[in-house]
Amino acid sequence: MDKHPDPDHHDLAQAETLLPLSPAELLAFVADSERLFRLNPHMEIAAWQPRPPEVARGGQGRGGPKFVGFDLSSSPDRLPSFPSPSPSPSPPPSPNSDLAGLDLTLINELNGQRLEMAVTVTSLPQGRVFTYAAGLKQATTLRVDAAEPGSRLILIDQYPRIEDPEDPRVAEVDRCLVPWVVAIRRHLLARRRWGWLPGWHWWHERFLLGMPPRQRRLARLILWVSVAEFALFLGLVAVLGLMP
Repeated sequence: MDKHPDPDHHDLAQAETLLPLSPAELLAFVADSERLFRLNPHMEIAAWQPRPPEVARGGQGRGGPKFVGFDLSSSPDRLPSFPSPSPSPSPPPSPNSDLAGLDLTLINELNGQRLEMAVTVTSLPQGRVFTYAAGLKQATTLRVDAAEPGSRLILIDQYPRIEDPEDPRVAEVDRCLVPWVVAIRRHLLARRRWGWLPGWHWWHERFLLGMPPRQRRLARLILWVSVAEFALFLGLVAVLGLMP
């Protein structure tokens, strides 16, 4: 995560990763905003309610968040702007590709805080901006750049500048940005390697992502313990079968 001083009263927290996918492939994947948010390993999605475009443009939600995380970095006085990418094949549509806004309820596992917020979604040629109607965190920008060996995924959180280290808001830090990018990378690499297997997408992108993160970890643990026990059973059967 990059951090830099900023004289313009804003801070950015940034995390990025390189992926062996073309920009078009990566843009097609991140166009599904709900799947992207659910990949965050420390955020439980308690409610995800898309809003019609005319409602989303109004920027009104059911209420402000109880908590939004904080992490210092640099930023211009506005959200970062990105140059238009070179022409590339248009990614296929996704279930959330035309999402304009939503009412979102999150539970942060790292600090136990519950967030309820309206989110406006702005599409960019290279990604999306999720703007929060209230709270400390002002926006999250998702950006895809062409890079070797394929593309670079960049996530940027924007916050107001907090000068005083004793400000109580500093204790309300959201530490999910880097683990989130790590989880996205891990998922995409596994998807590229194992996505051809029957049932892989259902298990990893529907069944597991429909659970809170802690339940996902428990489900994986139970699965691996069961696989290990079955392998041990087969080994014992084989050994007994070789005995005179």
